[in-house]
Amino acid sequence: MPLRVMTYNVHGFKGLDRRLSLSRVARVILENEPDIVALQEVDVNRHRSGRVDQAQSLARRLKMDYHFYPAVRTGDELYGLALYSRLPMRLVKAGPLPHVIPFEPRGAQWFEIEVDGTPVQMINTHLGLRNGERAAQINALLGPEWIGHEDFHDPAVVCGDFNTPPGTWLFRRIAERMRTARHVSPVPVRRGTFFGLVAIDHIFVSPEFEVQNVRVHASLRARLASDHLPFLADLRLR
Repeated sequence: MPLRVMTYNVHGFKGLDRRLSLSRVARVILENEPDIVALQEVDVNRHRSGRVDQAQSLARRLKMDYHFYPAVRTGDELYGLALYSRLPMRLVKAGPLPHVIPFEPRGAQWFEIEVDGTPVQMINTHLGLRNGERAAQINALLGPEWIGHEDFHDPAVVCGDFNTPPGTWLFRRIAERMRTARHVSPVPVRRGTFFGLVAIDHIFVSPEFEVQNVRVHASLRARLASDHLPFLADLRLR
């Protein structure tokens, strides 16, 4: 069975036109028909986004199961990661990654998703903006609490906003463990994801997956909906 994975930093559903629109982001996602959607920068009960539970509201529009992890808590206002799936999924772990005060806390979600009868390990994450902080976060992800855990087995997918373009030594640290879908796809893609210029949103896969296609979705609606464009990979278990 083919598996379409999307990773998308939705910028709190606030577009480049400064308009807050959950329905616009939902349409961007739905027009791509993904099986799994990993989102970053999702608000729940935040004043800036009208006290809306964006994670739950989007799940209703997508008609997908979901899990939200608040990497940041300010009183009753939450902000973090959300993963949506059309396939059966089980949360294994959600928790923080190392961060340096006073910078924004970061985190990750780890799921087991059943794909055509095969359990697939999946991680959604959002890393920091500074090299030293990202290095600590990548080391933690590769360590025994996450990817290095005995229960994290192949086949596996790791995706999210890594704030790291290809070619950097931090990017190569992850690429030593897993292949990047962008680089092994038979269909090359050169467009970036951050403002369409820089590729910092990635999907990494274990060797059990054949990468059939990758693309950056850059419709007019997508270019307005967030400061990031969604990145997709079509995968098939060998």
